[in-house]
Amino acid sequence: LDHIRILLLNAQRHGCWQEGEGGVHQPPADRYVASVLGGLPVSSVLNCGIELWRNLEIDDDELLEIAIRDVSYQIQLQQQREESGEEKECKEDPQLAVTYRQALLPGTAGMPEKGYVQHRFNPRVDPSILYLEIQNLTFHLEKFLFRIEKHESRRTVFDPVFEGSGSLTVRNVSIKLRVECVKDYVKHLGRKRAVPMLQIRELDVQLEKIKLKVKDTGADWLLNKVVKSFEDNITQILATNLNEQVRTQMDLALENLNGYFAVNPDLVLSMLDITIDDLEEKETMV
Repeated sequence: LDHIRILLLNAQRHGCWQEGEGGVHQPPADRYVASVLGGLPVSSVLNCGIELWRNLEIDDDELLEIAIRDVSYQIQLQQQREESGEEKECKEDPQLAVTYRQALLPGTAGMPEKGYVQHRFNPRVDPSILYLEIQNLTFHLEKFLFRIEKHESRRTVFDPVFEGSGSLTVRNVSIKLRVECVKDYVKHLGRKRAVPMLQIRELDVQLEKIKLKVKDTGADWLLNKVVKSFEDNITQILATNLNEQVRTQMDLALENLNGYFAVNPDLVLSMLDITIDDLEEKETMV
């Protein structure tokens, strides 16, 4: 805001930013911003940009870019006025005004298409800091070695032992993962301190079917029939184990990150461009 104030003062000093000309009307609607800008009048475009900035929908650089482009627009209007010989009144060209508004404000023709517009992280709207969705994955494991036998404590010399190689195909694996940033409390120098932390909000791992085939056992035809009859059970067991493994690895990774966050909360908050009050408190699982 200090940079914008200096920018507007310079434009005003050169006659390019005058109240009542080129869409510049009154100070910002936001009282805090109006006080920082020293009561300088702003255009409707810049006022809209300030509202987006205050709502965490654009970042500092994007607001500054809007202000720079808006001042450039006012300079262009002044040049048009000087070329036409008008010294007192600057009339806004409607077509030019629309073009500049489209170029300045996010979500208009001057910005990337829908789905590619970058937004400032706003945990009050959506605390998700990571969302990952993978579908239609297929895994294939070829020529792995295996051995099937009874447990040593229950095995006798008459119990068969099967060993050989096999191939495993896991089809249509889907993984959905959502990690959110919340507020938690830790003890620091004997006092309770609020810090940001990451937690898994959603985790779902599913797979459609597995196909297991064994060979080189001496009884391939028998074992493959047994395996085929238990494919549904094996699929369910494998899906459960896969879900547990993904959660275990994610919990370990988030634990390491949260340990760093607890020591350096201010650095993390500045990177996310938020305050600790923007975060919701961590839900306690009962």
